[in-house]
Amino acid sequence: STQSHGGNGRFGDMWKLCYGAVCQGLRVPLLRVRRVHMDTLRSAAMLPPSSVQKALSDRLPVLLPMMTDLAASGRVDPRDFEVRYCPLSSGNGMSAETRSPVESWMELTYPFSSNQRLRDKYMRLGTDFLRFGKLLEDMDALAGDVAYRHVQGEKKQRSVTIVTAVVDRMDFIARLDTRSDLRLCGYVSWVGRSSMEVRIDVSSLMRGSETHLGQALFVMAARDITANQAYRVPALRLSDGMDPLEELKANRRFELGVLHQNRRKQNADSSLWLQPPRPSEIPSIHRLFLEHKRAPERSHFIPLSSTRVEACRLMHSQDRNAHGKVFGGHLMREAFEIGWVTALLYANPSQSTPTTSAHLAESLSDADTFLPQVLSCDDITFLQPVSIGAIIKFTARVAYNGNTTANVLVEAEQIQLGSAALPAKTNEFHFAFKCSSTADDRQNAKPLRQIMPVTYEECIIFLDAKRRRDKILEDLGTVGNVAV
Repeated sequence: STQSHGGNGRFGDMWKLCYGAVCQGLRVPLLRVRRVHMDTLRSAAMLPPSSVQKALSDRLPVLLPMMTDLAASGRVDPRDFEVRYCPLSSGNGMSAETRSPVESWMELTYPFSSNQRLRDKYMRLGTDFLRFGKLLEDMDALAGDVAYRHVQGEKKQRSVTIVTAVVDRMDFIARLDTRSDLRLCGYVSWVGRSSMEVRIDVSSLMRGSETHLGQALFVMAARDITANQAYRVPALRLSDGMDPLEELKANRRFELGVLHQNRRKQNADSSLWLQPPRPSEIPSIHRLFLEHKRAPERSHFIPLSSTRVEACRLMHSQDRNAHGKVFGGHLMREAFEIGWVTALLYANPSQSTPTTSAHLAESLSDADTFLPQVLSCDDITFLQPVSIGAIIKFTARVAYNGNTTANVLVEAEQIQLGSAALPAKTNEFHFAFKCSSTADDRQNAKPLRQIMPVTYEECIIFLDAKRRRDKILEDLGTVGNVAV
């Protein structure tokens, strides 16, 4: 039977009875889902549909309008990618009341192995490491193109705008580099009334083998700019002649989308910026205080404020999106690169600060340098649009740490010129990094310095980051052998 979901999730009888037997990777109760594991998310990934076809270059502006806009500013050229998509079956336009996840499917392959020019664009300072901030830009644009395809098909209406509301989570279980081809697969996994969850699966391709590296969840919001109100998006049709296993996985993704939505609401209600710390959280701060006071050698501790890194950026017209505001992916790239530098400086306190790009590249290739490897991007929020010509101040701090992991908070604020008003916060970014050197054995890596909050505000930042870290570790489980 055909099922359509437009905001209220529900299990079908076949789903309840068969899913646990069919999908061996799932390890959570069917009717009482409490934790979202990496293996759960991976096992729910959509396989390439049978109707997928390669896109010709003249079709790219229609299939990838947001990425095509980026090409005008020299950031990315969709013609460098191998693009595949699925034809529409629900009508080409805004009249469709429902759409299948298959119809929004969009696949981008980065042929690093055969395109040196493209590889050079994404290499980090001449190393094999992938410039992740640049990939964030691409993923944000791809999420927008997938959402537009779900809402409007291939007939874009200027009365409707789609923006990134939040990046719910990004999780990665392996290092991203340019030694192998990279593939992004995007599709709609859940819809509400005017919002959509777009899932992007990331994998590497080498010698005919495809390896899952991680996934990202973008929440996109649609608005009718003529009426200045939320725009109702087509419901998600989860039964559309798909393979039975793919239909079960589509239902699973939708239920996970409902779970993610509820979790976001719960996190907002229990935020430490609204509610006091839980009684169970206070002892951790006091224990840290006692350890610091009793330590004979305090070089292992570092004040949270000492990890602070700031940078100001002017938003240029080349940074705009199709709606005349600053492209969200550009802000994500800037924030990530500042966050990465913050983690790098924190993890390598004894090294002299590189004065040139050549010196920095040499330091990064040093076997004793602790290099941050992204594990997760958690809850990236877009609080208000940023106008062209704005001055954005990025402030990054290491908010929490484990033995080999660092949680970095990056806040973006718009400076009000000629005004006594405080800077207006536009974005908040949360990144988790694993910091280890190539010379160290993973099991015997040198512990990082202990972050020490001093003020009450820093204690709140510390506890908030601890909550996020605990959730990441709960979700990751033992995937990727992450030392904490």
